[in-house]
Amino acid sequence: MVLSFFTLEAYLNHLWQQVFQDKLGDEKVYFANQQKYQGTLGKLDFIIEDSNADLSRGKRPYQTLKCLHQLRRDIVHGRTEQFEKIVPIADDGFPEPFPQALRTFVSQNSASRGLEDTEKAIQEINRAMQKAHPEAEIEDYPLRGFTGFQIGRIPTITEQTGKDVTG
Repeated sequence: MVLSFFTLEAYLNHLWQQVFQDKLGDEKVYFANQQKYQGTLGKLDFIIEDSNADLSRGKRPYQTLKCLHQLRRDIVHGRTEQFEKIVPIADDGFPEPFPQALRTFVSQNSASRGLEDTEKAIQEINRAMQKAHPEAEIEDYPLRGFTGFQIGRIPTITEQTGKDVTG
């Protein structure tokens, strides 16, 4: 799930370099002076607004990206949690598992949704950026990557599953 978010981060960095680097300069310097656009989600918002991508902040896939961002933050900047609770011992001699935020969020369904929504968001941003910045010659297939050119084309989730994740 975190790797899905890393994929989004890498794609946004790629777009910055391809489209905005010459116009706006180094992204870290640019965004350091922008109150409205902080962190990766700020960069995402900037690119959505610039390209007029069809990604509503109030629904999927954007909401899923926010959850993936929080998961990334929780893992990268983890904090020790201390609890005090009397826990009954089960018949097998072990206590019941203690509830943790990661256990409630991380699941096969969440992972699938994260992967699908990351792909959907990147494809929509790519489509919108091609339209908004034709001079940048943005590639048609943003998720191929350099390995796609070395070993052949890597199929998207849509192609693998037959499920259309683009809308």
